[in-house]
Formats: sequence, structure tokens, C-alpha cells
Amino acid sequence: MREMFEAFGKITSYKVMYDETGKSRCFGFVAFEEAEAAEEAVNQLNGKEMDGKTVYVGRAQKKNGNSNFNLILISLAIISRFKIINI
Repeated sequence: MREMFEAFGKITSYKVMYDETGKSRCFGFVAFEEAEAAEEAVNQLNGKEMDGKTVYVGRAQKKNGNSNFNLILISLAIISRFKIINI
């Protein structure tokens, strides 16, 4: 995952989320040094196909609803007509 996002700018951290068995939960977070790099990654990668799945890339939201401009959420998902279903 890191290699895919490094093309957009310096990454300060990244994390793939796993369940209690160690299996990927098909989502993670990437934090960039610059907000512009995060924005470009969202613009270029959201909706692209990876491993036969559509990738959702968007701004991460804090629990209080505020966006973190340098942090993005990545999710491999099947996009249905009405909602995104994480797999």
C-alpha cells in the first residue's frame, strides 16, 4: 500500500487494519506530510480498481466530524448502487 501512495508525497505514517485473527479488514489510513499530497491521492486513486476491487480513497473524519487534511482513508470495497460495502 505504501508504494501506491508515495508517488503523491512524503508519507508520515500508514496503517492497514487487521481483525483479531490477523486477516486484513480491507481498509487503512495514510498520513501525508502535506495536505496537497493527500488531496492529489484522493483525486487520482478514488474509484480505481486494485486486485479486482474498487478502491475508495477519501478524507478521514475524526470522531467529532472534522476532517484531518493530511490523513486519508483507503478501503477496498464493492460499490453497490446505494452504498459502499466493505469486504
